[in-house]
Amino acid sequence: MLDVRRPSWEDQQPVNAGEWGLRIMPFTSTGIVAGTKVASSMGWKPVENLSAGDLVLTFDDGMQPLRAVRHQVLKIETDRRGADWPLRVPQGALGNQSELYLLPQQPVLIESDTAEAMSGDPFVLILAGVLCGVRGIEQVGLSGRVEVTTLEFADEQLVFANVGTLFHCAAPATDKISTRSYEVLSREDGELIAACLQDEDWSVDAAVPRAAYA
Repeated sequence: MLDVRRPSWEDQQPVNAGEWGLRIMPFTSTGIVAGTKVASSMGWKPVENLSAGDLVLTFDDGMQPLRAVRHQVLKIETDRRGADWPLRVPQGALGNQSELYLLPQQPVLIESDTAEAMSGDPFVLILAGVLCGVRGIEQVGLSGRVEVTTLEFADEQLVFANVGTLFHCAAPATDKISTRSYEVLSREDGELIAACLQDEDWSVDAAVPRAAYA
């Protein structure tokens, strides 16, 4: 289990699910684990080395300045497996060119044929935790402490990490209404997409050999 000091702006409220009719999760324990490299105007830079004012590459708006950078230390009970243990993502599992670690509650963008069939859009945001068991992704205890960095922009954004993985960065808690329509699926619906993603991989494997994720 994690003992987390959360920035107050992370407590977002659920929003409407849109045309999917799916339940949208509030944001809780999110952030990018130290050592993860984020695309910036200075190249691929460890997330913990970024500072307010640095330009970071975003999915929709190109380079955007960081409004704030917040750091936390998560304490992990390694004597027993917990739902909040970080996940180890093998190289290539989510488009990442090197191994990375995710917090279970961190939303990530994935591409799914099932999502496209349901909504017309192949890209969907799901909680990383629902990907446990998919493409070799597994929970790990690490060493008892994990350093986490939270990136804040003027509005919510998607940022590139370890080349091909896309992390969601929530909007700051202000009176300003976000101009974005990013929606994070509930755990239940995310699990459905994750299961279908596994099935999609098996279908591909039947026709074209896929590189091992282990």
